[in-house]
Amino acid sequence: MPSPHSRISAYELSQLKEAVEKHFGFAVRTKTDCDKLADFIEDRTKKYISVNTLRRFFDVMPSGSSPSLETLNVLSNFCGFNDFYEFQRAVVFDRARKSNDLTIDAVDDLQQVLGESEQFYTTFNWLMLLAFHESNTDFLKNIFKAKGLQNRDDYPRGKLMSLMFSFATQMRSHSRLADDLIPHYAKLPEAQQLYFEWFVDYDCLNLGHHKVVRAYANERPDEEAQLFSLCLLFLHHFWLMEKNECKILIEKINAIHLKPEMHPFPVGRKFACNILYQHYFKNGIERGLRKSIEDWEKRLPRNGNLERNLPSFHLMVVEAFSMAGLNEEVLQYTELAQRNYRCELDEYSKGVIIPLAIYRAGAMTDLTRKEEAKALLRSVDPTQLDDYNRRYYQMNYYKILASTEPRGSADFTKYIGEAKRIARQHKFRFFENH
Repeated sequence: MPSPHSRISAYELSQLKEAVEKHFGFAVRTKTDCDKLADFIEDRTKKYISVNTLRRFFDVMPSGSSPSLETLNVLSNFCGFNDFYEFQRAVVFDRARKSNDLTIDAVDDLQQVLGESEQFYTTFNWLMLLAFHESNTDFLKNIFKAKGLQNRDDYPRGKLMSLMFSFATQMRSHSRLADDLIPHYAKLPEAQQLYFEWFVDYDCLNLGHHKVVRAYANERPDEEAQLFSLCLLFLHHFWLMEKNECKILIEKINAIHLKPEMHPFPVGRKFACNILYQHYFKNGIERGLRKSIEDWEKRLPRNGNLERNLPSFHLMVVEAFSMAGLNEEVLQYTELAQRNYRCELDEYSKGVIIPLAIYRAGAMTDLTRKEEAKALLRSVDPTQLDDYNRRYYQMNYYKILASTEPRGSADFTKYIGEAKRIARQHKFRFFENH
């Protein structure tokens, strides 16, 4: 691991010297200046730096070594920062703002200094927000070339996940800018994984995210990516109640043959699309489809990377069975999910576990098990859902909560009204009518 000294630039040291002099109120040029500054720093921070250390730092006396990190932390603290790392972030941010030197090379330099630390990702996020605010397309087009976003073999974790959530939020908020960026991002493997595949965005699927999905599909001809995309587009048209588009898409979906190495999510989505198509547009669900779902469930992985340790397949088929009103099947597959996966409710699993509980409560309600359903609904917190599917699942939550109350009661009216409001706002037309 490199020494802290090797990750500190001369520019950062010069900026710290200027900051110290600004807070001191005088230029530091002599030993007397250093004497006064040492007392001033100790009075302000309750921490001591020797006069000779200050003389070496300000080049009042020769020095053959770099200042220690402890010295830099105290001087940064004197200037109002928690430590030198926080000061470095501020320098990078300020330099980008003042000189328009907002480049991916600057981000990579920052990573060289801070490593993949909280400080790095926090500052990266600041720079990204600045780029969106100033419509800096050069920086944004190159953002996935940053070393911190490359060579990932799993979904984002920790601070990287927070950074990508922030990125996706900005893409939502800057729709015109996003329209220019999406075709470019769709060609980049890092963007395909960290943005297109991870942010399905049910909440905005009908409002605009379907354009994101189509761009991804145009650049990814492999079967799993096509299955992922076509199923989301089917769902988009199904929610809008567009039968002809659904017919065209289900034919394309069923032309893709499932393989054992495919991820459980798109596999489950294929079955979910067929459940909805057969139930609403044909003569009911075929026995062969039910048998295929049962056979695939038995072969699924129960652990592994890329969230293969979560019952994502089960969520997809349960969601479709719930929309079709097939309550016994909802109970069957939620029970299989509970039995075959040992998942704690954390930031990675909540997007699967909470919706499964909501759909299970809905099936219980329809099967006249309302008290059990109420208890289950009380055990989940729909506000914990991730930001990109939250309103969709909250809509289902309120709809099911309403069904546990006497029809026409004040609570029933309140809950069903909230569910319908979300459905109208997000163009979930299917749910306005069912």
